[in-house]
Amino acid sequence: MTNSTKQIASEPNRIAYQMLIAIWFVAVASGFWLLTSYNFASNTVSSAPTEWPTGTNLKLDTNSPTLLVFIHPQCPCSSATLTELEQLVSEVDQQVKCTILMGCPSAKVDRWMRSSNVRTSLTMKGIQTVIDLDGAVATRFNITTSGHCLLYSVTGNLMFQGGITTERGHEGESCGQISIKNLIAGTPSRIAHFPVFGCELVRMSEKAGFTKDCGQEALK
Repeated sequence: MTNSTKQIASEPNRIAYQMLIAIWFVAVASGFWLLTSYNFASNTVSSAPTEWPTGTNLKLDTNSPTLLVFIHPQCPCSSATLTELEQLVSEVDQQVKCTILMGCPSAKVDRWMRSSNVRTSLTMKGIQTVIDLDGAVATRFNITTSGHCLLYSVTGNLMFQGGITTERGHEGESCGQISIKNLIAGTPSRIAHFPVFGCELVRMSEKAGFTKDCGQEALK
């Protein structure tokens, strides 16, 4: 076989090899894009009441700002929120009244309250954990996503709403945390809203069961 014949015969192999390389590159790039887009994809932030709502058993603290943090007990994304929350509260030296609202269907309290998120919250100093049966409080404050934080002033005015993590399930100081700390310290903050990264909170209705997120059922 002449050199020219060999070159012609190897041409299809070279093209096939190049195509495989191109397919591999596209697959890797696509996987990376899906991973990063998911991590940084925030949920739509609902609008909380601009003034402390009536009709809730929660009491507004009239001596220091009140920070409410709504958590799905079984949301894996929210473990980072709890870590950052504990750090935040420790840094403001008890200058805020912080309450975690653990949304839970009334028929599954025993099972859901055994989650790692609940166990973690109960060990956090200076932070109260309250079971929000059937999401009643979350509904009153119009909250739909785990990890959503609300900061109200002593007069009941909403100062901040949003999340305190930089991305889904990742720890590290965020603009949301900095904003809350500045507001508690009395320093004006440019950011009053921040993205929320977490699963949808449990919602109960006559037509629908529990909501879904994180690519799976929200842990029935």
